Amino acid sequence: MEQEIKKRSYYFSLEIIKSINSFDSKRIHFSLIGQLLRSATSVGANLIEARVAHSRRDFWFYGQECKSDLIYTCERGSRLLRR
Repeated sequence: MEQEIKKRSYYFSLEIIKSINSFDSKRIHFSLIGQLLRSATSVGANLIEARVAHSRRDFWFYGQECKSDLIYTCERGSRLLRR
């Protein structure tokens, strides 16, 4: 199961990067695109942090970070990429 989650987060990040690269970006959108890229790629980083957490509280915290990054990327980022 752990390998499946890692693989999915990796491919999720790659898909966002591909979408961003195909986006006709203008200077005004750079900060939004950067924020989308950071939130998409931080999912994998937070999964790693959760795996090596020193306590259950740390594990829960990084799990919640993954969740919030996914929500932001999927809900807000998808609207940006559709335009």
